[in-house]
Amino acid sequence: PLQHEHYNNNNNNHGPTVTPPLVVGGPPPPGTMRLVLRLDGAAHEFGWTLDVLDDMGRARKRLVLVSIGTYSNFDKQVISVHLNHEEKYKLTLVDSGDNGLCCRFGNGLYQVWIGGDSTPSLIAWGGDFGAVETVFFQLDEKNKTTLLVEQQHPTMSPTSTSPTTIIPPSTTRST
Repeated sequence: PLQHEHYNNNNNNHGPTVTPPLVVGGPPPPGTMRLVLRLDGAAHEFGWTLDVLDDMGRARKRLVLVSIGTYSNFDKQVISVHLNHEEKYKLTLVDSGDNGLCCRFGNGLYQVWIGGDSTPSLIAWGGDFGAVETVFFQLDEKNKTTLLVEQQHPTMSPTSTSPTTIIPPSTTRST
C-alpha cells in the first residue's frame, strides 16, 4: 500500500546535498521504498511513477502515478510504498520544464530509500536531472536491494549541468 505523508520545513535556503540524511519518518521498514521529496519553486512541473517490470524490462503494472501539477512549490513529501520481493521496479521522476528539481527555481532534491532487514539503503538521490530521471532496482527475499543501472550522482555545485547517465538494464550493481 502507498502511504503519503506531508511534512513542513520552511528552510529552503540550502543548496543541493549529495547524500542528505533521512530525517523524516525514521528508516523505512523492510520491504518498503521511501521516496523523500523537497520540491523546488516550479513544483507544478514535477510528477513521478513507479512501475513493476516484466522479464524484458517493460512496464507490466503501474503501482503509483503522481501527475504533473500535484505538488505545491517548495513542498516536502515522504511517500512509502510496500514492495514485493523478487520484482523489478522502475521509478521515473519527470519534470516538464526540463530542469529537474535543482537549481533554476530553487534547490529541490529527491532521495530513494529501501528498508532492509538491518539498515536502510539510500539507492538514489539527486535533483539536477533535466526532464527525466529513472531508477531501476530489485529487492530480493532478504530485503537486499540491487540497482539494475548505475546512477550518476550530482556534484555539490548547483550549477552542474551534467546529465544523468542511463546504462542498459543488463548491468547490475549490488548495494
